[in-house]
Amino acid sequence: MLLLVSGATKTVERLKSHPHLGHLVSPRSRNDLDWFLSTGLPWAADNGAFSGFDPPAFLRMLDAIQSKPGCLFVVCPDVVGNAVETLTLFGQWRQTIADRQLPVAYVAQDGQEQLPVPWDEIDALFISGSTEFKLGRHAESLTKEARSRDKWTHMGRVNTHRRMRLAHAWACSSVDGTSFSWFPDARLPGALEYLTGLDAQGWLF
Repeated sequence: MLLLVSGATKTVERLKSHPHLGHLVSPRSRNDLDWFLSTGLPWAADNGAFSGFDPPAFLRMLDAIQSKPGCLFVVCPDVVGNAVETLTLFGQWRQTIADRQLPVAYVAQDGQEQLPVPWDEIDALFISGSTEFKLGRHAESLTKEARSRDKWTHMGRVNTHRRMRLAHAWACSSVDGTSFSWFPDARLPGALEYLTGLDAQGWLF
């Protein structure tokens, strides 16, 4: 399982040989894409919705990354905690991402229990929403369904060992957490060591 980190350039440079480390590009972070690619690490792109979706910034990011190799997924615009509005936005933005030959991630949110997942139109599933939804049984079943369909699976807001352990047990492909960008020197080395330990113990469903 990969830990995708936004920014934290100096720390990531120091730890870039670690097999569980990757990048998370976002519309507002002004990431140096050339530097990211030079590290050889896997990477994905967020949409910035958690702090307020900015359509022009998102489009600029898509244009900047569309010819870059190795993208794991691009998070389609979503509304935090609202599956109905997220599905509406997916219908509006999915093709914009796909037209740039980028893999599309659909975000599962609160209320997804009552809605279909557009499995045939996505390359990845991103588990988001409230803590109750994210850690609940439906999120777990969606993650397992995604893996059975050979979709990349990602869980957001994973800042603790407990959540890492849960995401690993569900066989998520990757996770991210803001604390690793805010406090990279203090948090990132220990988190990567913990992921190595999880792999060694084989805690998978």
